[in-house]
Amino acid sequence: MAHIVLLLSIPILAYLALAVGSKALELYRLQERSAEIRQEIRQLQDKNEGLQRQIAYLRSDPSVEGIARQQLGLVRPGDTAVTLVSPSQGSAIESPPSSPVPVEPASTPRPNWQKWRDYFFPSRE
Repeated sequence: MAHIVLLLSIPILAYLALAVGSKALELYRLQERSAEIRQEIRQLQDKNEGLQRQIAYLRSDPSVEGIARQQLGLVRPGDTAVTLVSPSQGSAIESPPSSPVPVEPASTPRPNWQKWRDYFFPSRE
């Protein structure tokens, strides 16, 4: 009788051991994923804080004034605007040419459909 109980209890104990082991492995994987997600959240929060600081700076008066001066070329009333020209561009004030230079009219490019027509059906001239 003891042998029968022992034989029946071995598969049950093996099943319980496998079930507990499976759940332990699943719990370990979930904890690892949770730690990865927490790290990602921390990184995103740091990035968000940096972007919030950047927004606050860009909305400040000195930043708006700097952007207006640098990118838009605006000046305050009473300021003197100075334009610097590099030597490769020539002098800031150029003398007019002594004789007028003829200007050829710019040719308009042909539409694509004409290019395709000429490609597939070349003229026999």
